[in-house]
Amino acid sequence: MFHRHCRSCDTHFCWVCLGLFDHKTYQHSCGKYKEEHKVDSARATLKRYLHYYERYKAHEDSRKKEISMKENIKKKMESLLKVRPESAWVEIQWMEKASNVLFLCRHILQHSYIFGFYLFDESNGNKKLLEGCRDFDKNGLKIAQNSFEDKQELLENITEKLSFNLQRDVSLLASDDALKQDILSSSVRAQAYTSALLEVIGDEMMLESYVLPMPDLVLATSTMHVKRTSTSLIQDQIEKKKREEELKKKMEGDQRKSQVVDLESDEDAALQLAIAESLLETSNSSQTKSKSKTETGSSRRKKRK
Repeated sequence: MFHRHCRSCDTHFCWVCLGLFDHKTYQHSCGKYKEEHKVDSARATLKRYLHYYERYKAHEDSRKKEISMKENIKKKMESLLKVRPESAWVEIQWMEKASNVLFLCRHILQHSYIFGFYLFDESNGNKKLLEGCRDFDKNGLKIAQNSFEDKQELLENITEKLSFNLQRDVSLLASDDALKQDILSSSVRAQAYTSALLEVIGDEMMLESYVLPMPDLVLATSTMHVKRTSTSLIQDQIEKKKREEELKKKMEGDQRKSQVVDLESDEDAALQLAIAESLLETSNSSQTKSKSKTETGSSRRKKRK
């Protein structure tokens, strides 16, 4: 379990990254791998491996501990019947279903880190490991990774919330209807996020000829199914980015043309101004010469007289 609570200092923290864990909103993000460009390649490779392995192992350990919860869940259900004897066995089966959803989520999350480690490794040239996966370019691979990690984070956080609430005391589970509703809601959301993660993998990252095996869903809901869609979300994002880049280039080209036109307009204006000044100078020069000739003629006539 990632979410840990220190009862001595009442601090909620993440067991994997040791950062603070917001137990009220359950919005924690330490599963996304952030690449450091300044680190040398050997150290970066080791750091990346440890990032994925630690989270894989954390989910594996949590799954093993939570499997032992099955007997505890049954004991809690029996205790609930004693606390609320008017309840039927069917009415308290929500707890068993919630625990089964939890086990499913842990299993999917555990192996999602193996999938992410190999698929999003740009240096991985082993095609056999990626059999059935789409061949992405660098830009497309980054978009696919962001989409995958967003869905993985949602599933991870709701799984931690479900796990934490299922470990509450029986007396609290029996008396607090809001907690019961929260567990039921978390179960539905956890299974929906599981379907969303598998849908992203199946629709966006696998070849159409490859059928992704789907686990049996715990809660039978018409909205919780994984189907292959004809439109690829990631392909749409890639096309959108290409269109944005083309539009940006076009705008830059139009801007350069506008600058050239402005420059040509400035040059034309300067040329016209130079011509006007030249004509003005010529006109002034002609007037000066005419005035000079007139004055010279007048002075000669005076001398003759």
